[in-house]
This record gives sequence, structure tokens and C-alpha cells, in this order.
Amino acid sequence: MKKIIRFAVSGKILRKMSLLFLMFAFCFCFFGAENVRAQSVPPSREEVLARLGVKSFDELLGGCPAQPISFGQTVAGALTTGDCTDDQTGQLSDVYIFTGAQGQTFSSTFASGEFDTLLFVFDLTGNLVGFNDNIGNGSTNSKVPTSGTITLPATNQYLLFATSSLPTGRGNYFIDLQTGTQAACDYTLVSTFFNFEANGGTSSFTVSPNNPACSWQARTHSPWITTTASGTGTGTAGFSVGVLNEPQGRDGVILIGARVVQIHQNPLSCNYSRSPVDIELPAFAGQYSFTLNASNPLCSTNVTTATPWITVLNPNGTGTRTINYTVAPNTVPVARNGTFTVGSSQFGILQWWRRTPISFDTGGQANISLYRPNGGLWIVKRNNATTGEPSNTDTIYAWGLATDKPVPADFDGDARTDYAVFRDGNWYIIESRNFTFRSASFGQAGDLPRPADFDGDEKADINVFRPASGSWFRLNSTNNQFVGVNFGASGDKPLITDFNADGKAEIAVYRPSSGAWYWLDSVTGAFNAVNFGIASDIPVPADYDGDYKTDVAVYRPSSGAWYRFNSSNGQFVAVNWGTNGDIPVPAEYDQDGKADIAVFRPSNGTWYRLRSANGSFDIWTFGTAGDIPLPAAFQ
Repeated sequence: MKKIIRFAVSGKILRKMSLLFLMFAFCFCFFGAENVRAQSVPPSREEVLARLGVKSFDELLGGCPAQPISFGQTVAGALTTGDCTDDQTGQLSDVYIFTGAQGQTFSSTFASGEFDTLLFVFDLTGNLVGFNDNIGNGSTNSKVPTSGTITLPATNQYLLFATSSLPTGRGNYFIDLQTGTQAACDYTLVSTFFNFEANGGTSSFTVSPNNPACSWQARTHSPWITTTASGTGTGTAGFSVGVLNEPQGRDGVILIGARVVQIHQNPLSCNYSRSPVDIELPAFAGQYSFTLNASNPLCSTNVTTATPWITVLNPNGTGTRTINYTVAPNTVPVARNGTFTVGSSQFGILQWWRRTPISFDTGGQANISLYRPNGGLWIVKRNNATTGEPSNTDTIYAWGLATDKPVPADFDGDARTDYAVFRDGNWYIIESRNFTFRSASFGQAGDLPRPADFDGDEKADINVFRPASGSWFRLNSTNNQFVGVNFGASGDKPLITDFNADGKAEIAVYRPSSGAWYWLDSVTGAFNAVNFGIASDIPVPADYDGDYKTDVAVYRPSSGAWYRFNSSNGQFVAVNWGTNGDIPVPAEYDQDGKADIAVFRPSNGTWYRLRSANGSFDIWTFGTAGDIPLPAAFQ
């Protein structure tokens, strides 16, 4: 007999796998369930063949190749496509052959964590030496015999027929062949189930053989489970579970003989949050960042965006990390929303249309508005939400005293101007975001209040210029930090500007005595100076050309002339608009991103506005002599 044998194929009788199950059923019925489970004396070859309707053992096995196996050997195999296959049921099987001596004791274990095993032992003449489906309640592994050993009746070659209890059985397995003391070994496992999170980890369990002389080795056919544990007698089997980066869980086993330890690993569950939760950006282009928090360091934090004006600079990564991104300038006359996508989570950002000063409605368009010292009244003409034109709806709000200085600014960062007054070093503010009151003591009598966003957080900082010493003092809204800078001289006019379009106000003054402009760059701190204007001119800095940068500009009351340098191209522009006695009130009234030339005429309470969008003009009667037009509050 060769070590590798092939049995003749019969295509006329029932196929081999169907016959094996019929044989198993025959044995079970012929001897009784109790005798079969106890591995009683198997039926004779003739009885098996007669009941199955085949004439020979070769015809029964139907051509399966046999692989050699030796005593003390464990083979790692698999039931896969290409193995012996029953043409009718699709059932798979592997056959192993070994040589044993008469009187030799043996046992064989057939174990898998992926399918329900079924093991038969034959001699070469077709006698059934033993078989087993499950070694005990709750087990799907096979051991022949279930306990103790079998004594070989003769010196011969024998076959281990390894298959599955179900036609669908597929997967990896271990099969061994033992003799002597080892053949009678069985094992008790203290722990038979472990649950791991996606991070994986290590653990162990106790192995207790039925005989102290029994040796054991932990095995697994799950590549994500690692174990090299082995021993003799009672011992500890340690193992490790790898990292799972998938949204589906997985199951594996560790085998000690035919005994199974089940390992389950939970799927990677990822939840995300962002710090800060709310992001509101200026209309300017710029680079920004936020912290993306992941519930597990293994979680993918790949960030995508379908928003065309957002570019993520570091889109791929895992775990909690800082996301860097850039935004393009917002050139449309409304705020816009963008989103970032991480897994199934989305996070939004809001980019404002350029923050228009003196905008009580939406933040994108200035309102015709004034402060009436007599009564401390704020009177605002609301803009139509659809057309953008001033409406017939006026809001009147009492907030302040006759001696107060109005300091309209966006202190709460919602892009709308808040009602606020400065009273000899005290600030009283009604925030438009939730209409709450707050106050602050900062400055002294004689100071000139100039609230503006110096720290780039989209909130106006409390800030004063002290003419007596030429000093600037402020509280940064981001961290409540005090900042003091000496810049200017008595007689200078403090300005609110953003010459470099970084969204931050500069420390800047206009010196009437020389018609000079001085400022410190908000990014580099560099000193800048420009001569533009005469002593009687009123500085009217604003973004007239729509490039987000403040243009140097003056209004000359004596002639009603406006002079400026466009920062976009250095072009000098002169426009006649107004008469002596008018108050210049430039602001972004028509939603085109450019400041409009406008004046308020106290003598008749009339506003004259020249639209930058199309060169047309409009006239609005709104106010009386003594009113302070709010677009001119800081002149």
C-alpha cells in the first residue's frame, strides 16, 4: 500500500458524502444513540456496505486522495474548494492515512472554530473503527474516541476521514494523531470566552489536563490572534489580539486539543466631535484649524469637503488631531455655510460676508441709523430682507444718556452691530446675539473709545485712545488680556482700519497738523506712514474698491470733495459729493462689497448716498439736527 492512495470513483451509486451521512445515521439507529455517543463496537464492514448499497469500500470513498499523518503530529488544514467534493451536496472532505500496530492505543482530534467537524476512522478494508460528531454538549469539534483511547485490532494502515456535519462547512482546522498517554488526554479550560475592543490586547486562561502528564499546545487559525502557549500539566495559556480597523466585528478561536476558547472582537466604533464646536470665519481668505476629536485612537479621521471654497491641507489621519484648512474670500453679499465630512459625521462652518460696520440686520449691509442724545435713543431704519433697500420700519431703542458716546460695534461676534455707549470710562453694551446686557470699566473721562477687532476673533475689543499721552489701551476679547501701546500724540485722530486685509484692526492715527497717516501693521508690527490730506480734512478710511483692505481717504468739508487712494491699484480718485456742514457717513449700503460715498445733512435730516454698485444715488430723510449718524460715530 502506498502512502498516498486514491480510491476508484463510482458515478452510479450515491456519492461519498451522502453515503457517509447515511452511514452515520445507520450506525446511530443500529446501535442506539447511547452506544454511538459512547463509541461502542462499530458495525462490521459488511454491515455498513450492505446497508449503504455499495459493493466495495473503494466505491464508498469515491477517489479522495489520502495524506500521510504520523503519531504525535498535528496538521493544519482547511476544507476549501478543490478538496474532495460530494457532487450532490457540495460537502467537502479531507482524508489522512497512518500506519498503526496491533494493540497500539490511539486517539484523533479534529477541531475547527469555523465549522462543525465530523470525523471517521476506517481500516483499509472499510471497517469503521470509530467516529464522532461532537465530543460533548455545546461542542462542534470531534474526537475519536470522545474519552480514553482506541486499541488497534491489527497492524495495518488506517484512514482518518475529516469532513463537516453540514454541507456548507468550510474553513480552517487542526487534526492530530496521538498514541500512548497523550492519546487519552483531554482538557478543562477555566475560561472559554473573551471579548475584546477594537484596540485588541492580551489575556490568558488556565488549562487543566485530565492527567498531569498530558502536554498541550494552544493553536489558532485566526491570523489576528497570536499565541505560542504550551505546557505539560496545568498551566496558563497567554494570547494577544490584534488591532481591528474595520466597522465589523470578528470572531476567532484558540484550540487546546478539541476544546475551544472563543474570542470575539467588537467592531471599531467611532464618534467624532470638534473643538471649537461652532466656527465662524471672516470673509477674508485665510488659513485656520480646529481639533477633531475621535472616540478611539484607531478611528479614521480622514476629512473631506464638498465645499468648493474650503481646502483641507492635511485630510488623512487617525485619532484625535488638528485639522488645517484654508478658505477663499467670500465675495457674495451674504454669509455662506460649508461642511467637513468625517465618516458619517458632518461639521459645519460659517463664513461671514465681510463684516460691515453699523449693520444691525444681517451683518452684510449697513443701516441708515443714528443716535439721538436727547433721550439716549438709537433709531435704526431696517433694510428690506429681499431687496436690501431701506424699509419703512424703524427700530427705536433707548440706551444711553445725553452725554454718552455711542460705540456701535459687534461685541458678541454675530456679525450684527450691538447697542453700546461709553460713559467716562464705563462701557454699557446690549449684545444682539441674545439681547443680554454686560458692562465693563475700562478707560477714563477724555478717552476716545475705538472698539474694533484687534485680535481676529470676529468680536470687537474694548479699546480707547488717550489723547493726553498718545496711548492705546484695550482688552482682547479672546483672552481678556490687557494691551497697552504708545502710538500717537495729542491732537491725533485715532482710526479704525484694516490695511492688510487680515481681519484685524491696526493701531492707526491721522495727524491733521501734517495730513499724515501713521499705523502699525497688525501682522509684522512694522511702522507705516502716508501723507494724504490737510488739517481741515476729515479722515474717512474704508474699503472703497472691494479688496478687503482699507483705503486711505479724506472728506474735505469746505468743498464737499472726497479724495482717496485705492489700495487695489494705487489709483487716485476724487469725487464731489456733499456741501460744507455735511457729515460724511461712508458705509457698505448696497451689498456690493464696497463702501459707498454718503453724507448726512443735519440741517434737513437727510441722507445722500452714492451707490458704488452702479453710480446711482438715493435720498432718505431720516433724523434731525443734533442727531449723531452712527456710521460717523468714530469720526
